[in-house]
Amino acid sequence: MPMYRNLSMPNICRTSGCSRISCTMIKGCQPSPVCPKPNPRCSAYRGCCNASCQPCCCAPCRYIRITGPRNGGSANPTDPVVGQGTPFCRTDLYIDGGFAGSVCVDASGNWKYRPPTPWTGGRHCVRAVLICPGDYNGNPPEDTSCFCVAQGTEIHITAPQNGGSADPGDPVTGTGAPGCEVELYSDGIFSGRIPVDPGGHWVYQPPIPWNTGVHCVRAILRCECGSPIPPEAISCFEVPSIQITGPEDGGSADPEDPVTGTGEPGCEAELFVDGVPVGRVPIDENGDWIYEPNPPWTQGRHCVRAVLRCPDSTNPNPPQDETCFDVVYPACPPPPIDLPELNEIIASSRPSIAGRGVPGSQVQVCVQDSLGATVFCETTTLFEDGEWGVQAPTDLPDGTYTVIA
Repeated sequence: MPMYRNLSMPNICRTSGCSRISCTMIKGCQPSPVCPKPNPRCSAYRGCCNASCQPCCCAPCRYIRITGPRNGGSANPTDPVVGQGTPFCRTDLYIDGGFAGSVCVDASGNWKYRPPTPWTGGRHCVRAVLICPGDYNGNPPEDTSCFCVAQGTEIHITAPQNGGSADPGDPVTGTGAPGCEVELYSDGIFSGRIPVDPGGHWVYQPPIPWNTGVHCVRAILRCECGSPIPPEAISCFEVPSIQITGPEDGGSADPEDPVTGTGEPGCEAELFVDGVPVGRVPIDENGDWIYEPNPPWTQGRHCVRAVLRCPDSTNPNPPQDETCFDVVYPACPPPPIDLPELNEIIASSRPSIAGRGVPGSQVQVCVQDSLGATVFCETTTLFEDGEWGVQAPTDLPDGTYTVIA
C-alpha cells in the first residue's frame, strides 16, 4: 500500500488513497514490516487531508535493528556492531550501560560501529537507539543484543608449584580470565569457587592448614562465556615433614648408636637431646639425615627431638618428631679363669688358690663346702702377667670344697 505525506507536515505519512488538496504521494515511501501499525499519537493529525478521504495519519515508519553480533550469540574480540535502520538517521550506541558513540545510517539503511578497543572476554550488551531529524516521538525505536566474547582459554596455578613444597598455612594462587570463577578441588574434594579479580589473579586460603604429606589441587575455570570444555590446571606439592627412624621410640640403643631420620631434601634437622640443643644436621638429596652422638650416650633413658628447618619456610610451627629410648651398657663378660688342680688346693689346711686371667681385671674367688655353704669369698686384681692368687683366711676343716671364680 502506498504511503502519503501531508505537505504542511512533511514528517507525517498516511495510508489512505487521498492525494487531493494538501496530500501528495511520497516517492519510495513504502510500509515497512517492522512498522506495520500506525502510531497512536497520529490521532492528533486527523483532518490533514480532504474529509472525504477519511485519512488516518501516522508518523514515518522508523526502525532500528542490530544484526551482529547476534543476540544470544558470540563474537570475536575485534568484531564490529552492525545493523539496519531508517536511512539518514543517527544511531546512538550504549555498551554495557555506558554511552559508546553515534553512527549514521547510510542511504541503504545500514550502519556499523567499531569499538576503539577490542572486546574483553565475557558477556556484553549493546543497545542501539535511533534518532531521526524532526522526531516528535518521545519513545525512539531501539534494539538490544547481548552476546559473548570468548574468554577463559587458560588457567594457571602459580603457587605452590607442581612438584614443589609448601608450608601448612600457604594459600593456593593462580591466574585466569578476569570476571570468571575458579572451581577448586583439594585432594579430590570440592573446596569452593573463587572469583578472578580484574587483574586476572585469584587466591584460595585453605580454612585449615595443610597436613604434612603430598596434596593435589585441581583448578577449573568457569566463565559465563567460557569454552564448553573449560580449561583446568593441577598442582601436586608436598608439605614437608620430618621423621626419626632410629632409635625406635620406646626401644633401646647402644652407647654409640646414631640418630637417623628422613625429611625434606635441602633442609636441616635441628636436634635437641634431653631438651638441650646439640646442633643441626643437613638433609641430603635423598631425604636422609644422621646424627652421631659425641660423646657416646650415657647409660639410661634419653629423648631426642628433631625440628625441620628449611631456608625458605616462614612456618612459625615447623614439623617435628621425637623419640625416647633406653641406653644399656652391656655387662662385661667374666675373665677366663684357670683354676688350680684339686690336689693343689687340698695340700694344706689353709690353702692358696691361684690361676690366670685377663691382666688388670678383677676376679672374685669363693670357696663352698660340701653342703654349698660359702666358707669365704675374696676379690683380687690380676697382675700384669695375668696371674692371680688368694689364700684362705683361716684353716679349713677336712672335707670337700668347691672353688668358684
